[in-house]
Amino acid sequence: SLIAYMYEDGLDTHEYKTGTNEDWTSGEYILNFKESKCKNSNISWDNENNKIILNDATSNECKLYFDVKAYHEKCNDNTLACQIAKKVGTTVGDKEGEELLYHDNTIDINGDGTPEDAGDSSYRYSGDNPDNFVCFGPGAENYTGNGTTCADDNLYRIIGVIPTEMPDGHKEYLVKLIKSEYVTEEQLGIKAITKVNIINSELSRVKQKENISRFHWNEEGQMYWEDSVLGKALNNEDTGFLKYLKGSGDWLSKIETVKWYSDQSNNGKNARFAYQSEIAGTYYKEWPIGLIHLSDYGFATAKINWNLMVSSGYTSDTNIQNNWLYNGVWEWLISRTNSYKYSAYRIRDDGFGCAHTGDNDYMYSAVRPSIYLKSDVRLIDGTGTKEKPYLIS
Repeated sequence: SLIAYMYEDGLDTHEYKTGTNEDWTSGEYILNFKESKCKNSNISWDNENNKIILNDATSNECKLYFDVKAYHEKCNDNTLACQIAKKVGTTVGDKEGEELLYHDNTIDINGDGTPEDAGDSSYRYSGDNPDNFVCFGPGAENYTGNGTTCADDNLYRIIGVIPTEMPDGHKEYLVKLIKSEYVTEEQLGIKAITKVNIINSELSRVKQKENISRFHWNEEGQMYWEDSVLGKALNNEDTGFLKYLKGSGDWLSKIETVKWYSDQSNNGKNARFAYQSEIAGTYYKEWPIGLIHLSDYGFATAKINWNLMVSSGYTSDTNIQNNWLYNGVWEWLISRTNSYKYSAYRIRDDGFGCAHTGDNDYMYSAVRPSIYLKSDVRLIDGTGTKEKPYLIS
């Protein structure tokens, strides 16, 4: 009766349940030293034997908190998700600030006790141009990692390893990718509204810089992802991007169908604020293909910029140079705005993260599809650089 323990309720909730002898699960949890307290003694943790050690044997009252173990601490296999997560704390690029960061609700940029990370126990790449390339899609089966080259059109980049909601409601750690180059008319299966060249080519991280196809997100008055022209084209197996992915190899079998939320996102503060408004949503479509969120773009910059607004704060040369997702072209996101009824967010050519004026019927932007890989996709070879991207199976 003098010892109580609380355990984290779920993968990334940071909420606790009071435990009983019947519901204890060893191995999945680790002691939270910050929250755990004993009245008359200090405590330590014997990791090898899974034991709490008290430094005083006198009468005591203890309240012990246990957190779900971090994914990179408990996974032990050759899946791409596990191997990427285990790179936390290692070098993932040539420049300062190119990091793979664990968003565990503790990254405090300002030092004021308020975390700026996503707080969802995800692993996300940030900085100018980290080594996060994967060879994927029709034709990528010709890339073996032994002196062969992955074609530019087969280059995808890893947003991160994200706890992702599955159709049945549970979450799994999945690798989230975005296509490195922009999708073409032929790949999407619909006619481009217009085409554009990249102006800020010196800051662009893609090879494609001319005649980039731009498309509508939706038609006037259609405000949800499941109704959108773009969402339907990406997920059309007969004429759209899914048909393109069927072209050669077995690439569709590596993509997971998940809940793609397209609720209104608010960029009024920073990336964390945008993320919190996104995950509070209710509108989604269970599809294989989607687009990245406003918060994905926000967290892709170096962490020193996370406390900036994902709009005006991201437009300076210093900030957009530190954001590997910035390419110098207007580009669609899946997040809808909370300011205009029928509009979605875009990355502007100047790095502005919330262009939302007018109905999307009058707006068009470039498209880079995003996917989640199935949890059993394995890492075979590669270093993650553009020259030697990860080879998967």
